[in-house]
Amino acid sequence: MSINIEHLINNFKNRFNSSNNLLIQDYDGDLQEVSYELNPPATLDEIKYFQQQADIQLPQEYIDFLLLHNGARFFTSNRGEDTSVYSLSQLKETLSFLDSTNKQLMPIAYGGSTEYFYDLSRVNEDSYMFWSGGSTFFWMNMNFGEWLSLLLRSNGNLQTNTFECRTIENRKIIYYDDHVEEINKRQQES
Repeated sequence: MSINIEHLINNFKNRFNSSNNLLIQDYDGDLQEVSYELNPPATLDEIKYFQQQADIQLPQEYIDFLLLHNGARFFTSNRGEDTSVYSLSQLKETLSFLDSTNKQLMPIAYGGSTEYFYDLSRVNEDSYMFWSGGSTFFWMNMNFGEWLSLLLRSNGNLQTNTFECRTIENRKIIYYDDHVEEINKRQQES
């Protein structure tokens, strides 16, 4: 599914008052005031340069986001919680921390104890997002636009145990190691 990122962000901003605050109810039933920060846009030249220097391809929906806002913090609460979508400079920093055995997943956002990734080998497919709260990676069966839409519609209360972490074919949970084996098998068959 293709999501119009600009339309999504504009409608999100319209939900906030003139001070950029929004009152939401969390899962415990408590009310909390949240805000957001949207960075100025990246240029297409900056994005192309990053992709060339990093030798990676960014998902189109993420490029669309960066052209509007080069990074963001959503639903920042007085508890210090938020979900951050990485800017180009943050992506560059994460490249140096990537595990040499796991160069296939690129961190793209962070919220709470969960990091969100996209699979470099699936960037041209409809579903390429993964999440991890530790050493296990789960396929989310969605793209960046769908993930961002879910984040904004849920008021930042993404519960990773509710993601549809499954394969399209057999609806079972797929772990990242299984996904790597699947990719290797497909490459060997080609």
